[in-house]
Amino acid sequence: MSSNVKEEPIKQWLNKLARALELLPGDDSREILAEAKEHIYESVEKGISPMEVLTGFGSAEAYAHGFVDEYLLTRARSSRGTVPMLRTVIRFARRSVVAGFGLICATILGFFGLWSLDCIAVKIFRPDLVGLWLDLPLSAQHRYVHSQRDFIPLSFGHDHIVFGFHNPPPQFPEYLGVWIYPCLVGIALLSYFALRASLLAAVKRIHLPAGFKPILKTIP
Repeated sequence: MSSNVKEEPIKQWLNKLARALELLPGDDSREILAEAKEHIYESVEKGISPMEVLTGFGSAEAYAHGFVDEYLLTRARSSRGTVPMLRTVIRFARRSVVAGFGLICATILGFFGLWSLDCIAVKIFRPDLVGLWLDLPLSAQHRYVHSQRDFIPLSFGHDHIVFGFHNPPPQFPEYLGVWIYPCLVGIALLSYFALRASLLAAVKRIHLPAGFKPILKTIP
């Protein structure tokens, strides 16, 4: 068997590894490739067949997985950017209870943030459909009965208290008026900062598999 035939599987494996490491900075990717290539050819020089060596390494994608995980986790922790932290939590959600719980919290908080922004948008064009309605006194026996099902689940409360979007609007008085804008903006901001806090707490507590040897040195 010629050397070209022997080296072809190695070249294919290294090419797959290079593609799997594309998320990493160039220096780190080249270092991992060089180290893997060195180990492979050292084993081949000892008389081990290329296929046997590559079988020991596993698939290129699986080999790269740990390095990509380390990079994304390190970048999320260092940058503390909302998007990198969210991507990292989503990536680890199926493998980490902490990440899974963080993703659930982020989803709930994100819903409240988007809900408040949606209500602001509706309030601008249809101010009568967004507000805080109170049927006073709250202990009265009279109960407001919905005359129409809500098609967009943007209202909170029932009967005596309704807050947010409601179509048709309740028949009792609305109390906030334009002051609902700062209330909704406040909810959006609180939701965003709480979302960031939950993501940061999650990425700080996510752990790489035991025994993984870090190699990354550069984080953009």
